[in-house]
Amino acid sequence: IGIRLELDHLVAYPREAARTRASGTVTVQYTIGADGRVTNVEIVRARPRGLFDRTVVQTVSGWRFEATGETTTQTRTFDFRM
Repeated sequence: IGIRLELDHLVAYPREAARTRASGTVTVQYTIGADGRVTNVEIVRARPRGLFDRTVVQTVSGWRFEATGETTTQTRTFDFRM
């Protein structure tokens, strides 16, 4: 049984990236606390660096998961394509 995201927020395409029709990939690692809150959001890999990082960190930091009473660390990759 997996951990369920209560409000699955989509990651917005940054304006500058959309304007230039840029694409890229960001891999992020984060901790889900026993209460379901996300902490310790870190960029593991970003291509290109700096273009999508901030948007991903802001979005993932706002996620809330169903509280399980346990802490877990997850990694997720986001692909940005126009």
